[in-house]
Amino acid sequence: MSKRASSNNGGFWRQLFPGGKAGQPASAPRAASNEIRMAPTVEQAAGKRLANYLSVLTLETQALARACGKSHVNHLEPEDLVALTVEAAAMARVPLAGTDWIPGNPAMARGDA
Repeated sequence: MSKRASSNNGGFWRQLFPGGKAGQPASAPRAASNEIRMAPTVEQAAGKRLANYLSVLTLETQALARACGKSHVNHLEPEDLVALTVEAAAMARVPLAGTDWIPGNPAMARGDA
């Protein structure tokens, strides 16, 4: 037997199946540890959820820009932000849709705006 063959001791197979003999699969506990190692971590799952949220947020912002008649999100202006209900307009301090009136704004009540 050559020196290379005797020193190899199944090298490639030993690397693939460290728990068993050359050419044999590892024992069950070793395989279970591999499954645990390959399972996604909490951080990976949270990262995927965050990426999904940001992707959906981007798509909804693009749809909002198109609804305002703009070709790009960067073309949105502060005047494009309006509320659909009086309550929402008062809470956000933005004008009610179709008017320049901001509910709860004392300057608007005096007509100074």
